[in-house]
Amino acid sequence: MRASMTFTSLALALLLLTPAGASAQERGMGMGPGHGMGGFGPGRCAKLLMHAHPDVLKAQLGLSDAQIKQIEPLRTALLSKGITVRGQIAQLGLQLKGQFDADLPDQAKVLDLARKIHNLRGQLAEERLKTGLKMLTILSKDQRAKLRARCGGPGMGMGMGKGNGKGWMGRGHGGPGGWGGF
Repeated sequence: MRASMTFTSLALALLLLTPAGASAQERGMGMGPGHGMGGFGPGRCAKLLMHAHPDVLKAQLGLSDAQIKQIEPLRTALLSKGITVRGQIAQLGLQLKGQFDADLPDQAKVLDLARKIHNLRGQLAEERLKTGLKMLTILSKDQRAKLRARCGGPGMGMGMGKGNGKGWMGRGHGGPGGWGGF
């Protein structure tokens, strides 16, 4: 019985730490086109602001060169922060894997490491939201309307729904429930 419980716990933890487990988790409740609150949030709209070439932003939303110059440092800062935090998450993940490689993992250490990983992912999600909100203040009311029009109407926008789990910058770097990474 004890061996069965240990094996089950180990299998569950490894599933959550593997790319397949992370991918499955992210697809579960992603931030993307789905059944949600509508409005702005991490997903297609934010991808446009975070990744689109400046010429695309100019053409699709009518952004000026001055607005592009305000957005670029926000993009760079968020990308840099993401690299740093994802590195910390990876290191903690290795420590967690080391715990599960032991005959009997130390429950307190496992839970502590899991909490640290969760907190870092939450910080990353918060940074993405803050950056997205800052970017919105750079856009005019008309540009925000164009941005929202590209994402669908209320309830079909960027709410908590069945998203693609890819977030702003790709699969596998997401936070709780598949906010995706960047």
